[in-house]
Amino acid sequence: MKRKLIAIALVALFITLCSTSMISAKPRGEENENVLNIIQGADGKKITGERLIIDESAKDNLAAQINEFKTWIEHARPFKDFVLSEDEKTEIITRVTTLVDALNQVLVENDLPEIDANYLYREMFDLGGTRSTIVSVGIGYAFIPFYDYETFFGIMLRPIWLLYPPWFMLNGGYTGNLNIHLFPPRIEYGDRLGGHIVRTTMFSGLYVNIGDLGYDNIFGGPMILLGRARVVMSGDF
Repeated sequence: MKRKLIAIALVALFITLCSTSMISAKPRGEENENVLNIIQGADGKKITGERLIIDESAKDNLAAQINEFKTWIEHARPFKDFVLSEDEKTEIITRVTTLVDALNQVLVENDLPEIDANYLYREMFDLGGTRSTIVSVGIGYAFIPFYDYETFFGIMLRPIWLLYPPWFMLNGGYTGNLNIHLFPPRIEYGDRLGGHIVRTTMFSGLYVNIGDLGYDNIFGGPMILLGRARVVMSGDF
């Protein structure tokens, strides 16, 4: 009972923090505009930091791609058997490419450099070293300390918290992570479905949160995290 009360308190605190972050992410006078803030580059350096206004169709397209990926991966659960087969990698790449293409279309229309999908795939499927491949997608909330951007591509050294509310809140998500380290021997593995919390540090890859663009409901919006990181996950709700 004590552990359940702690979990409920943590969820309430997290939702409060994320709601505050989403409210402050959109400047006054722009409540009806879809403001997309994106950064490409290393954490804190802001090699490319841009603030864009995107139309409803572009926002809906990004959300649709995330939701389609969510539906597929929740059914397939490619991380569940400790192995990512070549067929599973190919399927993930095919589906992620659709999302990256949709985001690149927005960037090109605003004369900005496109995301390098090959870099993203290398980050996602490099199972050596000290960090885990991570694929996390769902409907929920994200919190990154002292960070206001809805989308980034590159390196984020500070922690990222993702919270997927339980299924009874009509949300939830999926997070899979895997790292196989031979010397010294170590396997880092996760396969979470439904309501759960994810924490990452030293992340590199792509993060998109459509919820911060106003495409959300009372319990959060579509978001996705793809790349490599140090990952700590709590138990399911």
